[in-house]
Amino acid sequence: KDPMTSFQGVEAYKKNIAFIARWFKNMDLQLHNLETKAGEAEDGGDRITTHWTLSWNTPISIPLVIQEPRITIPGRSDLDISADGLIIRHIDYWDCTKFGVLKQHFVQ
Repeated sequence: KDPMTSFQGVEAYKKNIAFIARWFKNMDLQLHNLETKAGEAEDGGDRITTHWTLSWNTPISIPLVIQEPRITIPGRSDLDISADGLIIRHIDYWDCTKFGVLKQHFVQ
């Protein structure tokens, strides 16, 4: 699962969104596939699985070395949906390593 972020609750979600707004510039999320699987959620509800690529510029600049590098992460998300239609679980999975993402900050 996402090796950088894990949280529970609405307030923690809001803090995560604020972090993304600060550190992810020119963000682009490409949705490649979305599928619904009936009855596969932990509570017996439906599971939605999406496959995506997230890209952004990190607002880091080192003169003569790097200027706001473009970072790309391919991955997927599993969202479990309750009988009431609410998202009760959301887990992101990266199709790359933390080191691979870190390396993109220095090698373009």
